[in-house]
Formats: sequence, C-alpha cells, structure tokens
Amino acid sequence: MKILGDLAEATLTVPQMQSLPYGTLRISASTVFGVTVLNGWISEFIYQYPKVNVEVLLTNQYVD
Repeated sequence: MKILGDLAEATLTVPQMQSLPYGTLRISASTVFGVTVLNGWISEFIYQYPKVNVEVLLTNQYVD
C-alpha cells in the first residue's frame, strides 16, 4: 500500500532532520484503516514528536 510506504518513509526521514518537526499533520483515511493501522502509528508518532499536531479525518467517503 502506498500510504504505508509513505508513512514508513516519513518515519525514517524525520529523525534525520536537525531540528524537531513541528506544525500540523493532516491525515484522511477510511475508518477501518484508521482504526486498525493508523491508531498505533499515530500514538507513537505523537509521543516521539510532541510539537506536531495530528489531525485525523476517518471517513468512508472520498475526500479530495
């Protein structure tokens, strides 16, 4: 899945930055994917990068 590859790449890239990331990360995903996959990843990400505000939209409708 492309989104998992993108998340893995982001997780590997962020620690290589000289400063800690900050700002807002917006994620839109299906409800099932969010509950089963993103839930654990987001919890870990927030713990590692507390200056990043994560906004999640879980819906089964197409979001542009």
